[in-house]
Amino acid sequence: MAGSDSRETADKLATYPTFAHCSRDDLLAFARAGSRFSVPPGWSFVQEGIPSDACYLIMEGTAKVYHERSVIATLAEGDVVGEMTLRAAGRRRA
Repeated sequence: MAGSDSRETADKLATYPTFAHCSRDDLLAFARAGSRFSVPPGWSFVQEGIPSDACYLIMEGTAKVYHERSVIATLAEGDVVGEMTLRAAGRRRA
Protein backbone atom coordinates (compact mmCIF):
# COMPACT_ATOMS: atom_id res chain seq x y z
CA MET A 1 0.00 0.00 0.00
CA ALA A 2 1.34 3.48 -0.84
CA GLY A 3 2.68 5.71 1.94
CA SER A 4 -0.30 8.02 2.45
CA ASP A 5 -2.73 5.10 2.00
CA SER A 6 -0.82 3.16 4.66
CA ARG A 7 -0.99 6.07 7.07
CA GLU A 8 -4.73 6.49 6.47
CA THR A 9 -5.28 2.76 6.97
CA ALA A 10 -3.20 2.79 10.16
CA ASP A 11 -5.29 5.71 11.44
CA LYS A 12 -8.46 3.72 10.75
CA LEU A 13 -7.04 0.58 12.41
CA ALA A 14 -6.29 2.61 15.54
CA THR A 15 -10.05 3.22 15.96
CA TYR A 16 -10.89 -0.50 16.20
CA PRO A 17 -10.86 -2.23 19.62
CA THR A 18 -9.03 -5.22 18.08
CA PHE A 19 -5.97 -3.02 17.51
CA ALA A 20 -6.23 -0.86 20.65
CA HIS A 21 -2.98 -2.14 22.15
CA CYS A 22 -0.92 -1.95 18.95
CA SER A 23 1.80 0.65 18.53
CA ARG A 24 1.75 3.10 15.65
CA ASP A 25 4.63 1.16 14.06
CA ASP A 26 2.65 -2.09 14.34
CA LEU A 27 -0.38 -0.47 12.70
CA LEU A 28 1.73 0.91 9.87
CA ALA A 29 3.39 -2.48 9.32
CA PHE A 30 0.00 -4.18 9.22
CA ALA A 31 -1.34 -1.58 6.78
CA ARG A 32 1.69 -1.96 4.50
CA ALA A 33 1.46 -5.77 4.54
CA GLY A 34 -2.07 -5.83 3.21
CA SER A 35 -4.07 -4.45 0.36
CA ARG A 36 -7.59 -3.16 0.10
CA PHE A 37 -10.24 -4.71 -2.07
CA SER A 38 -14.00 -4.73 -2.20
CA VAL A 39 -16.61 -7.23 -3.27
CA PRO A 40 -20.10 -6.55 -4.55
CA PRO A 41 -22.98 -7.08 -2.12
CA GLY A 42 -23.86 -10.77 -1.81
CA TRP A 43 -20.52 -12.05 -3.12
CA SER A 44 -18.28 -14.38 -1.11
CA PHE A 45 -14.64 -13.54 -0.47
CA VAL A 46 -13.89 -16.72 1.50
CA GLN A 47 -15.53 -20.11 1.32
CA GLU A 48 -15.97 -22.99 3.74
CA GLY A 49 -13.62 -25.89 3.02
CA ILE A 50 -10.92 -24.07 1.07
CA PRO A 51 -7.35 -23.79 2.40
CA SER A 52 -6.62 -20.62 4.32
CA ASP A 53 -4.08 -18.31 2.70
CA ALA A 54 -5.02 -14.94 4.22
CA CYS A 55 -7.06 -13.21 6.86
CA TYR A 56 -9.23 -10.17 6.28
CA LEU A 57 -10.30 -7.08 8.17
CA ILE A 58 -13.70 -5.64 7.37
CA MET A 59 -13.22 -1.90 7.01
CA GLU A 60 -16.59 -1.02 5.53
CA GLY A 61 -19.98 -2.70 5.41
CA THR A 62 -20.93 -6.09 6.81
CA ALA A 63 -20.38 -9.76 5.99
CA LYS A 64 -22.47 -12.77 6.86
CA VAL A 65 -20.81 -15.97 8.04
CA TYR A 66 -22.43 -19.20 6.88
CA HIS A 67 -21.93 -22.73 8.10
CA GLU A 68 -23.73 -25.44 6.16
CA ARG A 69 -25.93 -22.80 4.49
CA SER A 70 -27.07 -21.24 7.76
CA VAL A 71 -26.08 -17.74 8.88
CA ILE A 72 -24.17 -18.09 12.13
CA ALA A 73 -22.84 -14.52 12.47
CA THR A 74 -22.83 -11.10 10.92
CA LEU A 75 -19.51 -9.27 10.97
CA ALA A 76 -19.02 -5.53 10.70
CA GLU A 77 -16.38 -2.85 10.47
CA GLY A 78 -13.34 -3.73 12.60
CA ASP A 79 -13.98 -7.48 12.62
CA VAL A 80 -11.24 -9.87 11.49
CA VAL A 81 -12.08 -12.89 9.32
CA GLY A 82 -10.01 -16.04 8.80
CA GLU A 83 -7.25 -15.54 11.34
CA MET A 84 -7.84 -18.79 13.25
CA THR A 85 -7.53 -21.10 10.26
CA LEU A 86 -4.59 -19.11 8.92
CA ARG A 87 -2.68 -19.75 12.17
CA ALA A 88 -3.52 -23.45 12.10
CA ALA A 89 -2.83 -23.83 8.33
CA GLY A 90 -6.08 -25.70 7.82
CA ARG A 91 -9.26 -25.42 5.82
CA ARG A 92 -11.89 -22.80 6.47
CA ARG A 93 -14.74 -24.08 8.63
CA ALA A 94 -17.33 -21.38 8.06
